[in-house]
Amino acid sequence: MFALTMLFVAPLVWRCWSSSRERRFADRTGIAVSSAAEPVTETAVPYRDPPGDRQPPTSAELRHTLEGRCFTAWKRGRSVEQAIDDLVAAGADRSTADDVASAYFKRRAQWKLEAHRKELWWGASILGAGILLTIVTFWISTVQGGTYLVAVGPMVFGAILLVRALSRG
Repeated sequence: MFALTMLFVAPLVWRCWSSSRERRFADRTGIAVSSAAEPVTETAVPYRDPPGDRQPPTSAELRHTLEGRCFTAWKRGRSVEQAIDDLVAAGADRSTADDVASAYFKRRAQWKLEAHRKELWWGASILGAGILLTIVTFWISTVQGGTYLVAVGPMVFGAILLVRALSRG
């Protein structure tokens, strides 16, 4: 019964954890997740002719806007070159678009590698805890007599995390 419960509960837990990772990424970087309905070719530069006394954005604000566009391109599965073309089509000059997109996709690859390492570590830890719990309870039952616990849930969940982490990177 426990194994059947884990088969249904583990994917739900994983989905919730994955979506919260995206929210944590958006909170950490300040780049909001764009909706899929928003076109990529929409103007990335929030100003053309500033009305009245409004000042044009600083280079940091412009870079932040362009990184948001890179995030949208990444979410849609576009390559670095396609992201650069989208930024140029949105009004950024080619050298700035190249710098921002290349740096963003490089950081994104580093974050992905870090996430895989964490997943690998957690999978190994949970699997090891399940094995250790089984060994300890077996040893206690041989010394004192009685039954022992086979921690199948942590071992299966840890193995799933390990396989996922190893297959991704």
